[in-house]
Order: sequence, then C-alpha cells, then structure tokens
Amino acid sequence: MRSILILTLFIGMANIVPAQVSADALGSFLDKENLKHATVGFSLVDENGEELKAHNSEKSLAPASTLKLLTSITALDILGYDHKFVTTLTIQGTIIEGRLIGNVIIKSGGDPTLGSENFKNHYGDFISEWIEAIKAEGITKIDGRVIVDDKIFEGDRNAGSTALNDVGNYYGAGAPGFSFMDNEFEVFFNTTGNGAISSVSKTNPVLPTDFELINNVKGAKVSGDNVIIYSLDGSNQIFLKGELPVNQKDFKVRGSIPDVTKFAQQTFLTALESAGVSVNGVEKKGPLFMNSKELVRTKSPALIEILKVLNRKSINTYADVLLKHIGKASNGKASFEGGAEAVLDYWLGKGLDISGVNIEDGSGLSRKNNITPAFMTGVLQEVSSDEQVNKMMNEASLSSSVKSMWGDAFKGQVQAKSGYIGRVRAYSGYLIKNEKKYSFYFTVNNFSGSASQMRKLMGEMLRGVRKEI
Repeated sequence: MRSILILTLFIGMANIVPAQVSADALGSFLDKENLKHATVGFSLVDENGEELKAHNSEKSLAPASTLKLLTSITALDILGYDHKFVTTLTIQGTIIEGRLIGNVIIKSGGDPTLGSENFKNHYGDFISEWIEAIKAEGITKIDGRVIVDDKIFEGDRNAGSTALNDVGNYYGAGAPGFSFMDNEFEVFFNTTGNGAISSVSKTNPVLPTDFELINNVKGAKVSGDNVIIYSLDGSNQIFLKGELPVNQKDFKVRGSIPDVTKFAQQTFLTALESAGVSVNGVEKKGPLFMNSKELVRTKSPALIEILKVLNRKSINTYADVLLKHIGKASNGKASFEGGAEAVLDYWLGKGLDISGVNIEDGSGLSRKNNITPAFMTGVLQEVSSDEQVNKMMNEASLSSSVKSMWGDAFKGQVQAKSGYIGRVRAYSGYLIKNEKKYSFYFTVNNFSGSASQMRKLMGEMLRGVRKEI
C-alpha cells in the first residue's frame, strides 16, 4: 500500500512539472514543433533598461522589416521630426519672345514621397503647378531639354546583397536618386488556358515607349499571383516571369520602375506638351545658358508624417532612401554603406553594444541584415518616452499584421512593428502594462510551417509575456 501511495505521489509530481513550464509563455513557445530547426531571439527590458526575459538576445539574427524601426528612429534623431525634403524646378538660359533658349532642371532633394498616392492631398497637382510656373515666365517653347538631376545619392538603387528576384518587384524599388510615384507601376495580364503565355493588356501609369516588357508569364492552376518581375537599375528592360490563374482578365501585378529618372522626365514632358509648351530636346551647354532662375520649391511632408506611413505600410523604398539621407547628413556618404556606418556610429555613441549588428539597407529586405535582440531593445528603451516615436509606433500598430497577431484588444497593450521575409517573422516595439512601457524584440528565423501560423503563435507568446510582467 505504501509503495502504491509513493508511486501515485511521484506520478502526480511529474504531471505538475509540464504545467509549470507551460505557465511560462516564452518557455512554452520554445517547445513548439515549428521551431525544431529555427533560431529564436527575444529580449524584454523594463523602463530602467533591465532585461527581464531573454533568449538568444546576443545572437545576430535577420530582422526583416523591423529594421525599419532602427532606420526611422535614427532618422528622427539625426534629421529631426519636422525635416522636409525639397525638389526644385529651375529654368536655365535666356527667354526671347516666349522661347526659353536653355534647359529646365528638376533637381532632386531626395524626397522619397514625391507624387505618392499616400500623400496625394499634400502634393496636389504639383506637376500642373510646375507647368504654370513655367508659363508664367512667358515660355511657350523650350529650345533645350528637360533634365532631371538625380545626383543627390551615391551607389546603386539597391543594396548589393538584395536578391535579384526582389529587385524588380514593387517592394524592391530601393533608393534611386529621384523618387516619383513610389517608384512603382502596375501591369495587367490577360490569361487563357493552362500553360499558355499570357498577354499584357496595359500598365498603370503608362511607361515610356522605350521601356521593353519581356513577358513569359503563363496561365496555371494556381490561386493567386506567382509572378516575379526582374529588372536592373537604369535598364529599360523589364522581365516578367511566373504563373497566374487561368482565364483572367486584367489581373494586376505590381512592379518597380527600373529607371525612375527617365520615367519622371517623360511624364513631365508629356504634361508640358499637353499644356501647349513644346520641347525640342536639344540640350544647351556652355556659359551662355547658365543664367538660372528658381521657379518652384516643392516640399515633402514633415519627416514624422512620412515615418507614420512608412511603418504602418512597411514601405521599403522610403526606408532605403532615408538610410542614404542619414549617411549624407552624418558623414557625407550618401550611400547604403555610408548610412549603415552612420547608424552604427550613432548608437555606439549612445553607449550601445553594436557588435553583432550588420546593416545592408534601411528596409530589412536583404537577408544579410542582422541585429541582436539586446541591441534593438536598447534602442527602443533609449527613446521610449519620445513623443514623436510614440506617434510613429501608434501608426505602426495599425498594420493588419500587428492587429491580427495581437487581437482586437491591441490598443493600449502593444505598440509594434512587424517584419516578414521568407522563413523569418519578427515583431518589435513596446508591451504596455499599468502605464509602463517595456521594450521588446522578438524574431524567429527559419521556422517551419506557414507564416500565418507563426504569427499566431508569436502573438500568443507576447500576450502571455505581458500577463507575466
């Protein structure tokens, strides 16, 4: 009887242990089958910077789009929340009887949002304003060229480690010297039977005539968009490959414009011609044509307004452009490399450990980006009381990924930016409880199963951690 009692007590105690483990949200999460081959990084710190929970917090891990928080916060500190980017319209030469003998110069100030649908109310019909400014000078003919000066940045449009199959897609627009209409276009396909090559019905906006679409997209038994768009910086060729559902009409796919400068130039030329201002396209060079007059300064929204949209919609090209601006303002190197160097120097100067942090772009698109959870929570804790960061994080939390991960009660409980690239999902921001903000960073690299399933599991874990604080 005594032995039976001891055995019963032993079995009961054995059953208690798993219950204790599962009560810890982080420990329970780490036991998931989806993580058998994955690497999980997590760090949670309080308002004093004390780390409360951690797992692999010093490991270098892919951040995906949560890197945009680092870019955004650094840009706020270095450029200022009310900073505006300026695009200028200048005429250069001499006006004789309505004829400008010279050139029209559109000079880029590195505005990532010029002409964006996200800021339509801010810009209005700015191209018409430019044309009216030219006509107000009495100009009806331009004996010269319309030149778009895109020399503000250095290096290529995309970071060198960006995957080729990302570059031509809308999210791979990178950081061109002149940004226009979010640097993207839409292409519409008509498909017929299984295996048959599709046809391109139109693009929106209409691309310059010397842009060549090379289409090899086929109809297939698929449910959605399986198209990859390839293009190279400055090229006029756009390669379309992959599959779309059969028997579709005007199926829309988004891509990035490979030569935004040429596209913007052609758009403005077309608008000028429509307004009755002819352009012969012969560039005027030399001292006789250097007399200049600035007509218009088109300013962007304030940086904080750009950052709100950037982090809510996770717009890669905005973040990549801002990284180059950080470099230009900090060390005079307006490139991805210069921006990365400036970001690391800035946070090193704040006393953070930057070992294990590698920055390839501003957006998190490159798989060679790596940050440590401890570094990111250090950044977040440093700015946890900043009013502008709070505004930005509130907008980031409105993304569908954060809301679906957290549930209907996310307001007042979490401020977070999400990130996703192939087999990587991440969240970063603040858990809020009893009016206190706890900085967290959470990433899973190389998980198994679906991304939506991982998002659900990560949400459960974060809600559990918040209860345990």
